Amino acid sequence: MTRPWRILCIQLPEVPPYEERKGMYSAPLLPEGGLEREGAMVRRLIKAILILLVLVAGAFFVFGYWTGGSFRSAPAASTVGTSGEVDTARARERGAELGEKAAQTAAAVNGSIEEGQLTAKIKAKMILDDFVKARTINVTTNGSTVTLTGTVYSQKERDRAVQLATETEGVTRVIDQLVMQSPPS
Repeated sequence: MTRPWRILCIQLPEVPPYEERKGMYSAPLLPEGGLEREGAMVRRLIKAILILLVLVAGAFFVFGYWTGGSFRSAPAASTVGTSGEVDTARARERGAELGEKAAQTAAAVNGSIEEGQLTAKIKAKMILDDFVKARTINVTTNGSTVTLTGTVYSQKERDRAVQLATETEGVTRVIDQLVMQSPPS
């Protein structure tokens, strides 16, 4: 008579002592060249993902170009918050105000550009001059008035810097705020 609990028992193999087991599991788990093949597979997978991303981005670009650059749906048929009437006199008045402000801004930008050009001309003259050390002199321009600040080391250098600024086309006035110092040793 067999006992039911003996049927479920599994007979385990006999485990050899540690000294005998040391060399048993030293064989590689992957076959010969397995790591190289696995690395190549990962590289191919990354390439495939990158190619897929480029294709998706290209598809979005083409779709945007094809549809006129808009991914939004068509606007609603009725607009909210308008009475349907346009006050043309008020719109003209507002347009004239905006045009005047734009003209003033353009004139200010043009003035800034001209001031920058004058400053650059004077600085370039000072850099090319043998008697003036341009690194120690600051040139600022306000309209056609030029202000020279900084340090000079001789009266001759000061006079030459003022002369260069005065001779520059577009300058009407030169303010001399240069400080005289003894030359560094």
